[in-house]
This record gives sequence, C-alpha cells and structure tokens, in this order.
Amino acid sequence: MKNLKFLFVSLIVVFFFVSTSVDAQKVSTKWTEYIEFPCPCAGEILTGDVSFHVVENANVIHWNIIGGQLKGATTGKTYNFSRTSTFKLSTGELVLNIRTKGENGLTTYFQIIGEAGLDEYGEYVPLDGANVTWFCK
Repeated sequence: MKNLKFLFVSLIVVFFFVSTSVDAQKVSTKWTEYIEFPCPCAGEILTGDVSFHVVENANVIHWNIIGGQLKGATTGKTYNFSRTSTFKLSTGELVLNIRTKGENGLTTYFQIIGEAGLDEYGEYVPLDGANVTWFCK
C-alpha cells in the first residue's frame, strides 16, 4: 500500500513539474497546456486545458494553475481544478497543494510537504519521509 501511495504521489508530481534552469533574476512564465489528472475521489481521469503560471528566482520555483476547469473522461462532469506549489531550491523542500471540486460538491484535496529530488527523467518527485495527505469530502 505504501508503494502504491508513493507511486500515485510520484505520478501526480511528474504530471506537473518540469525541470528548468534557475537564473539569479526573477523569471515569470505563462502558458496553456492540456493535462490529464488521475483523480482518486472522482474515480476517473480529469482532462482539459489549464493555464500555468511559473515564477522562479535564485531561491524558489512557484507554480500556479490559473482557472482550471477539467472534464471527467468517463462521465463528462465538470471539475474546478486548482494547484499551487513551491519548491525551495536551497533545502529541496516541496509544498504542493491540489484541489478539485465537482458539480455535486465532491472535493479532492491533495498535499505534499517535504523533500523532493530529481528522478531519472529530470522531474521533481517527493522523497521518502515527505508528508503526503489526500482525502475526499
């Protein structure tokens, strides 16, 4: 079960992190991208276009999804999707928050707080000991 939970967490983080180089100055980037998010509470994959906003400097990389609306791949239901994350370059600490809210009020909350490292693909993933929380309500 622990390995399954770690795999689930790793997949979610991989979906949302792109490794980039860090410049001493603040860099702000925005773009729109199609994503697929495996939502455990909805029991289906949510898909759609979202707008990313990334700000990075010598200390942190901050990610934000602005105004994300996703559709259930099976049911076609609409979900509001929000995501924020901060990766502290000096300590390797990652704070990631994801929330989805469905038409009928079903909410998924997912959070990782802890150290993250780079996997073999250059993506940030949580390391053992990271505090992972998720629940449906």
